[in-house]
Amino acid sequence: MRGRLAVPRVRQPVTIVIALAIVSFVLALVVADRLFPLLSANNDEAVYLFQARIFRSGHLTLPADGYRDFFRPWMSSEHDQQLVLVFQPVFPALLALSDLVFGSMRVALGIIAGASVLLVYALGGELGLSSRARVIAAAIFALSPFAVIQSALYLEYLFAVALETGVLTLLLAGLRSAGGRRARRLTAAGLVYGLLVFTRPLEGLMLGVAMGLFLIVRERTLSRALRQLIWPALGAVPIVALMLAYNAQLTGSPLRFPLWAIGGNNSFGFGRRNVVGGSPLIDATFLNGLKALHQNMRSLPHWVFGSILIVPLAVHGLWQRRREPTTVLLAAIGVLFPLAYLFYWGNLLIVNGRKLIGPHYYMALLIPTVIFAAVALDRLALRRKSLATLIFVSMIAATLIELPDKIDRNDHFTDVYRAEQAAIDSVADDNAVVILPITADGSYLLHPRGWLTNDFDLRDPILYAADRGAENIELSRRYTDRRLYRLQAVEATRSPLTFRPSVREVVALKSAVLSRTISAQVPAGVTRVNAYVQTDGTNRQTCAVTPSASAARIAVQMRAGGVTVTGCTGAPLTLGTASAPATLIVGFELLTDDPKQSESRELRVWTAPEGSEIVSLNEETWRIVPRDKTSIRVIEASPDLTVTPTP
Repeated sequence: MRGRLAVPRVRQPVTIVIALAIVSFVLALVVADRLFPLLSANNDEAVYLFQARIFRSGHLTLPADGYRDFFRPWMSSEHDQQLVLVFQPVFPALLALSDLVFGSMRVALGIIAGASVLLVYALGGELGLSSRARVIAAAIFALSPFAVIQSALYLEYLFAVALETGVLTLLLAGLRSAGGRRARRLTAAGLVYGLLVFTRPLEGLMLGVAMGLFLIVRERTLSRALRQLIWPALGAVPIVALMLAYNAQLTGSPLRFPLWAIGGNNSFGFGRRNVVGGSPLIDATFLNGLKALHQNMRSLPHWVFGSILIVPLAVHGLWQRRREPTTVLLAAIGVLFPLAYLFYWGNLLIVNGRKLIGPHYYMALLIPTVIFAAVALDRLALRRKSLATLIFVSMIAATLIELPDKIDRNDHFTDVYRAEQAAIDSVADDNAVVILPITADGSYLLHPRGWLTNDFDLRDPILYAADRGAENIELSRRYTDRRLYRLQAVEATRSPLTFRPSVREVVALKSAVLSRTISAQVPAGVTRVNAYVQTDGTNRQTCAVTPSASAARIAVQMRAGGVTVTGCTGAPLTLGTASAPATLIVGFELLTDDPKQSESRELRVWTAPEGSEIVSLNEETWRIVPRDKTSIRVIEASPDLTVTPTP
């Protein structure tokens, strides 16, 4: 009878965990469709997808020709006339395989989510947890907003956690086995570890250190610990060799990763860092790294099932297992991963993103957190079942309280993206080129509008191009058979500050003289008004203007050789223009006694000389409000600044 009763008691937890894995699979697809139909605010998603599309086409890279200017993807570089994408290939290759087998890359995300839940359950078994504790650990993992949100994204962080969990499970299974089974399991652990190193080298290194510390504690001597690593090393060697070969093929050196080849300064340690060449430099110091670490770690519990209630549970569970050698392994993960990222400047970059998709560099901390919390809940259930039930119900409530903010934040970005897509659809038809706004990081596609992408042959009915300022004149010359449009985020209201998408056709004009009258309203409190003219932020000339009837007015004449501004109190402004395309800027400084309340309003025109005539391609009106967080804004049809052609 005992044998008969034992069967369902063993099978029931497995059934529950399989159900949890199925739920995770479904949630990955549903959340992706609901929250991220046009990708998330994380720009890396589009790069992973682009790289996966390259692999799906049967190539490692693309010819760089054609991708050097207006169609340059974000986080890419050129090596040996080939376009090199920044990320390691394991995760993009998995997406490509999913598309080949299932016809969708999304399926891979669901499989990773479901497999992660099963691996957490399996790891719990190798750690000696009870069946109930293993189910609790799997449930906490599956229902954590961190896992749910990340499972819906084309990002490799959940995949890395699955690899890490797989390595730990196979390592522990191998250590408790003997003979051929031991060798096979340890070799498999090394193989999966090699994939982790290939995917995320830094996390592979940290997990390796954690496993080394565990083996030293377990075996008591360094020599015996090293002997346990022989089979894992043999398993990892082929994958590491493949990684080195891949690096050599793409960057010219086995030890040079693509991340280091895209033109920025992404090195480990502190100093001035940036993602790609031309993007803003960030001063990564120990102090601001420590602040970022604090912010990211503080936000972590809010992304785990149970919110802040998970913290005392995990601490209590760690204390209960303090004498277990495997606790060293789990605790080392909890310490080493944050410590490593303290010394990597990307730790600063994810501070803002943590509110949308979680502090994703720290996702490996889910492993010790869910294990220790499950141990605490399991032991509490043995002694005081009613209290354990109350705590679990409270954890459900806490998680439900956390969710709306995370959903709303991501919904906001999706609504913005949908509005921009609708604006494009309402204007641009087949045989068009749509210029996408430049960002502070430079002129790239896939950043930040990753869903707006092109086929590799750049023959789409609607082509998307990166804004390159006055160089866009060359784009109009290159695509004379297409209509040219430009997407911009235009100021909608001032208080609260909101923006709306605007898509306007850009038409090339050519004439001997381009004349405009520019008028600006002068708000109360303005004590002085200056007019200014400049090209591409240089050669700035200014003059005083006397307003009339609360408005300042100047006249501008642009020729192939230069520009003249009349309407100044003194002599007109004159400025020579270069022979190359340039952005001509003419505007007003509205100055007050309090410099913080001053602002500027200006007209920007892309111009280029063509013989004795001037070509202009775009006219936009801008407000520059230095006191505001969003200081530069495009305005349309606003009385703040009016521009009319002058006969």
